[in-house]
Amino acid sequence: MCVCICSLLLSLGLAVRKRLWPMSESPLQSALQQLSRLGLIMAYFFVCDRTNFFMRENKYYTHLNFFLPVAYVFALGLFFTEETQQTQVLHRDQTDEWKGWMQLVLLVYHMTGASQVLPVYVHVRALVSAYLFLAGYGHFSYFWHQADFGLLRLARVLFRTNLLVVLLCLCMNRPYQFYYFVPLVSFWFLVVAATLGSLPRISAATAEANPLHHLYVVLKFVGLFSILTVLYMSEVRVLLSLWLPILTHLKGP
Repeated sequence: MCVCICSLLLSLGLAVRKRLWPMSESPLQSALQQLSRLGLIMAYFFVCDRTNFFMRENKYYTHLNFFLPVAYVFALGLFFTEETQQTQVLHRDQTDEWKGWMQLVLLVYHMTGASQVLPVYVHVRALVSAYLFLAGYGHFSYFWHQADFGLLRLARVLFRTNLLVVLLCLCMNRPYQFYYFVPLVSFWFLVVAATLGSLPRISAATAEANPLHHLYVVLKFVGLFSILTVLYMSEVRVLLSLWLPILTHLKGP
């Protein structure tokens, strides 16, 4: 709540200053303005979710409520199409389109309370798995072609992935695991980065110079699969214990 109030006061102060003393903006002023706008968004989220300022409505699933928004966006998409110059399989434009549709379905899924309908729930779980695959494939393609395993790359990806979630945790007083999807995507990004970034580091350039590196990539993923299988089948549930309170809360009494 303190974060929302401070951001709101900062936004109002910047707006008054710009109105009374107009001048050219510096990079610092521009950054403060963007942060203040983000603070206003967080304040709006807080008012909607934590107060009774707006009327509340219970979720009631119907097929019409679920499929109508998807059909509406699909109809709009027919009139707003763009051609791509990329021809390779699963290129960036294609995967971004797919991930956008999956995010739309997930949004409608949560807004309409469709988790109580088993067929929809099963298909949405498949969409989550597909999204994780596309995200992992995109990160793998970047590391494979760019060979950029630096901390700056890791920091950039984790920052843009987790910024909104961290702010929501501070504003809504929620644990990080509550917004489970972003921690899930972040975890598998780190797994892909650690797998390809571990010695020997392998990329498209090194594989072209030494074809044996293709075998190294296969061995790395076989080793990763073996480690994950052992952890999954083991009796030690250290990682699961971090998520039990959240899973219990989401499941309800």
